Amino acid sequence: MMYPFMTLNDDMEITHSEVKPDGSVKVFVEMPDERDGFHSAVC
Repeated sequence: MMYPFMTLNDDMEITHSEVKPDGSVKVFVEMPDERDGFHSAVC
């Protein structure tokens, strides 16, 4: 499950996963785009 963290003024959204057993967290950064849907990055 992904949890919302922040929405910036330009509609970029940052979400994160729950803390995994090894202590890591996935962070997703998504920017809506009318033509392509979304541009995203995962770290």
